[in-house]
Amino acid sequence: FFQIMKSKFLTNHAVVLLTVYRNEGNKTKDIMKKSGLAPNTFYKIKEQLVEDGLIEERLSEKRSKRLFLTAKGSTIVRALLCIPETGAPPRGSS
Repeated sequence: FFQIMKSKFLTNHAVVLLTVYRNEGNKTKDIMKKSGLAPNTFYKIKEQLVEDGLIEERLSEKRSKRLFLTAKGSTIVRALLCIPETGAPPRGSS
């Protein structure tokens, strides 16, 4: 979805948040690839979002890092997507 957009309407931070939302629980590396951002850009933004408490990394049983939205991150995603508190669009639709 983000790769077909010609304009830079969304900031890279919003792109990472929305990509995590649509791929929550996936490996960090897979989410990075789906974001369409350069690796250095993605990882820098991911660290900022973790520090700000918008996303969190969890280790899976196989010791791979996976990304999840926090409650604070979910609130921002709802605002980006104009979703009321009670509803949510289907995840995974990109």
